[in-house]
Amino acid sequence: MIKTNRGVTLIELMVVIALIAIVSAIAYPNFKDWMRNASYKEAARDIASALLDTRARAISENLEHRVELNVGTTPDQYRVTSGNRAYGSTSYTTVVIPWTSFSTFVDLKANADCSVSSGIIYVSFNPNGSGSSQYICTMDLNGNRKFRSGVSSSTTGRVKVERWDVGSGTWK
Repeated sequence: MIKTNRGVTLIELMVVIALIAIVSAIAYPNFKDWMRNASYKEAARDIASALLDTRARAISENLEHRVELNVGTTPDQYRVTSGNRAYGSTSYTTVVIPWTSFSTFVDLKANADCSVSSGIIYVSFNPNGSGSSQYICTMDLNGNRKFRSGVSSSTTGRVKVERWDVGSGTWK
């Protein structure tokens, strides 16, 4: 019985590497877009999570709390602070969550129509669960709307996240 060594030739190896390179070149732009879209969604969820957490802290600690969003900076940031009273706080010096940055692919704007592009935006919550009605828009660097997170009702403090539907031109 004759044994033969069967291995991979250099040509076969080069063909496989070339195929991998071609597939990677085709997939990279889609992967890059997917990563950017994921960063928009992550930013919107981070904002909603911070709002929900801040509302829960206000209720449980019986003190006003607020989310402070610094929009118009690179990168945009947020933090959570605690007031000195249950209602009508005069000072928000206690930092609960320090400044946290968003992805550099994300541009934040404020208000329901995404018109405020710079400054510190405050979203406050009271111990009864109510909060200031405010929206934060997550946008791409070209100014295209992606998501909107915020407090839809100041009475209930309800937090929601909406996606911009390009086809209908509305939030869904």
